Amino acid sequence: MVVSGQFGDNRYGQLDALDNYPQAYKGALELRWTDAWSGSLSQSYKRQPYQVVDANLTPQDVYSQTDTKASLTLQMTPWIAIPLELRSGKLSYGTDVNAGFNARSSTVALGMRVGSGTGSSAGIGVQSTEVWFPERTGSQLLTGGSGYRQQELYVDGLWELSPFTRVTVRAAPWQRVYDGVADNTFTALATAFQLRYTYSPKTNMSFDWSDGPTDVTDVNALYARVNRLQWGGQWRPSPITQIVVNLSQQRQSNQAVAGSTALNPEIRSYRLGAGFIYAASRDVRLYVDGFTDRTQQDILGPDILQNMVRIGVEYTFENISNAAVRAGLGGRR
Repeated sequence: MVVSGQFGDNRYGQLDALDNYPQAYKGALELRWTDAWSGSLSQSYKRQPYQVVDANLTPQDVYSQTDTKASLTLQMTPWIAIPLELRSGKLSYGTDVNAGFNARSSTVALGMRVGSGTGSSAGIGVQSTEVWFPERTGSQLLTGGSGYRQQELYVDGLWELSPFTRVTVRAAPWQRVYDGVADNTFTALATAFQLRYTYSPKTNMSFDWSDGPTDVTDVNALYARVNRLQWGGQWRPSPITQIVVNLSQQRQSNQAVAGSTALNPEIRSYRLGAGFIYAASRDVRLYVDGFTDRTQQDILGPDILQNMVRIGVEYTFENISNAAVRAGLGGRR
């Protein structure tokens, strides 16, 4: 059993209305009955600032999300596994303007994964999700419905091209049917590609591309179609120092709800970031990082330019080596 937690204190000087205290925890219990049967139970929670996709929500909002998962895996052969997952979730926003997007969800997923014995693998599966919005009233019920059901089929693959190069791909066509608003029913395809290249023991690079629908808190939009490119590099000049650089580009366009006459321009954003990390000890890291980005709002308004620099100290306590990293809680947010 592994339990991890994380908390922070973000302060904005004169803009104290934006101050917030991000938190996160995750607990996981892994079980194995025989060589063929294994499973796990886990729950995670996070509370952090809501980053609206198009960066034009002025009031501060903080959302909290709780996810609970139970999984059962049948290892039919050393190379073939059948995983079954049951998940439930709760999403809550801190402001009244987004209360209609507070959600509850339940998911059932069943798949099959085939390995090659050399690190490569392929998978296929189906997933069914039901989402409902308990606090929707009035016009939001008429335009967005009280919830939806989503059916998804996915295929993915991981290829170890060499000891230094790994490629992963994923494609997932799905259909979403809204309760009470039949005209909002739609189908979509989500795709992703990832390349990891280890140039040397001290240097590695990554390239990520994804394209697909993303949920947004806009009463006039069903979803946002987001296309994203990102390159990242990491160099470790010594065992206790690390330099990171990343570049990204993102394009977003909203799909309007049935009957809406709202404008749906294409929003573009570009970001350059860099950082330096110094490991003062096994548990303490000092860091300085920052980024500059530009958001082009098209007809919505002038470009938004942001620059940020952070300087800080990170402390991690764990009684099992690498527990925080394995639980997905290590590092800044």
